[in-house]
Amino acid sequence: MMLTRVAWLLVAVWLLSIVFGWELLQRGVNTSYILSAVFLAASVGMGIYLGYKWQALTKTERWGIILSLPIWLLLAYLFYR
Repeated sequence: MMLTRVAWLLVAVWLLSIVFGWELLQRGVNTSYILSAVFLAASVGMGIYLGYKWQALTKTERWGIILSLPIWLLLAYLFYR
């Protein structure tokens, strides 16, 4: 249940970053670093959550988080580059 809340929180952060990023982009601000920081924060947050709740998570949930971390980091790198 907690993992679902964390996933929805990350989706909300991602959507808010896109909405506010679009507004900043229209004003002439380069938002790639902001989005990169959001994705990096998401990956760090998921890593901390994984370390904190390791025993309480099922094997499937652990693998889901472990496999999502490189995707968050790849997104952060793509926006940083």
